[in-house]
Amino acid sequence: TASVRFICGTFTIHRDLETALARFVGAEASMSYVSAWNANEGFTATVVEEGDFVVSDALNHASIIDSIRLAKAITKCQTAVYKHADLDDLRAKLDGARSAKRRIIWSDGVFSMEGSIAPLPDLLQVVRDHDAVLVIDDSHATGVLGELGRGTAEHFGVLGEVDVITSTLGKALGGAAGGFVAGSSALCDYLTQRSRPQLFSNALPPTVAASAL
Repeated sequence: TASVRFICGTFTIHRDLETALARFVGAEASMSYVSAWNANEGFTATVVEEGDFVVSDALNHASIIDSIRLAKAITKCQTAVYKHADLDDLRAKLDGARSAKRRIIWSDGVFSMEGSIAPLPDLLQVVRDHDAVLVIDDSHATGVLGELGRGTAEHFGVLGEVDVITSTLGKALGGAAGGFVAGSSALCDYLTQRSRPQLFSNALPPTVAASAL
């Protein structure tokens, strides 16, 4: 790839990979990035706006933490951290942000240092109760959890119910590099137009996309 995606960096293999990734995690669409770190940064800093509230598990990966810090610096959104897997603390944080335009919950699926698994069914209930958006980084669950390795959602039998999933093409998938954001088609269209790590950096090398696929 000689340039960024929207100029001449998008190959058929990228589209094929993104279609397969979306199907794999139970989403409508996906957008690939050169790393899962870029995917997390690209999602939060692009989607979050002034007036939004973003709440993060205390043990989330550094890429999630930095993506929220970047979004806050850009938009002046509200942020908070809830105690690890403590849903009562999460509910309290959300109750204190009822005036926010949107409430976004960020959590790892599997926490890389602890090995603990996010209580996904309970998180989904919190999302329903508080009209929130759930974003799960499944980098340490993809290829590991679930009968077919489809991650935390398959592990708990809730495939297709998580609003946004990010993950890596490395680790269990062995792609050596790369990551993605998966969610609605509208979300991925928006990232195509607005996500700076995708707009202003070369695309995932086609060889890496092919090996991951």
